[in-house]
Amino acid sequence: MPERLPTTSAIFWLECSMQFRRFLPLVLMMLSVFLGTVSCGQTETRPLLIAHRGASAYAPENTLAAFDLAVEQNADLIELDLHMTRDQVLVCLHDYTLERTTNVEELFPDRYREVTQGDQTRRHWYVYDFDLSEIQELDAGSWFSEDFRGEKIPTFLEAIQFIGDGAGLLVELKGTDLYFEKGFGMEEKVMEALKEGGIDRAQFHETIAPRVVVQTFDRVSLGRLAEITDDYPLVLLIGIVGRKNGQVIVDWMSWRPSPPASGPTAESFILTRRWWIGLTSEASA
Repeated sequence: MPERLPTTSAIFWLECSMQFRRFLPLVLMMLSVFLGTVSCGQTETRPLLIAHRGASAYAPENTLAAFDLAVEQNADLIELDLHMTRDQVLVCLHDYTLERTTNVEELFPDRYREVTQGDQTRRHWYVYDFDLSEIQELDAGSWFSEDFRGEKIPTFLEAIQFIGDGAGLLVELKGTDLYFEKGFGMEEKVMEALKEGGIDRAQFHETIAPRVVVQTFDRVSLGRLAEITDDYPLVLLIGIVGRKNGQVIVDWMSWRPSPPASGPTAESFILTRRWWIGLTSEASA
């Protein structure tokens, strides 16, 4: 089994619409810029199949049910998102808030924050206002279908252990600047969970996929990750901000500004190390 990183230096994401996703077991394909496929030194060379938030067209996103189905559908990688609870536990959740995918409004009706944008004031239940024990009370499945009533928000460690060798992990860190300000040490906890879950380096899964890839839109967070470890491939995500005359307009400024005070710059990831750039639509990241 090869233990080196792919030699490609950049990755593009192809996003499928919700309608098209219904016809695909796995909703994202990762293609290298140069070859159109990713080769890891094995005889097999083809696009990687990535289950976005698990098999999220068929099961509630970022739940064990979605991860289980993704493995059943032969995903090479399972993409999952991470946030942190008030007691600093990593949980699998895409949004900063809980109301879209859980019954938090029913169980904790008074635990919201009011947020005003323009002339609108809305109530939001932020994940970082709740301890893990409270998060575990929530139903994260019935919003999607009654068939999944009682599905829970898993911790990152639970997800690692549940997926096991069934697929590689494509881990996206959310809210990194917020959790840094709170002193939560998100990057360190991600590395600790990976090692506790038995993934001590970026060994390759039995398919063509790496066992784990860590990604974020935050170049400063990526710098912190690189300072902590050199064991895993890192991806700097860059948003698509629009299209003109059929061409994609890319938010290059999300990584070009001044580098972190210390540690590798975003440019050094691209030019001197085998880190990757991911191009994605932020709406579906």
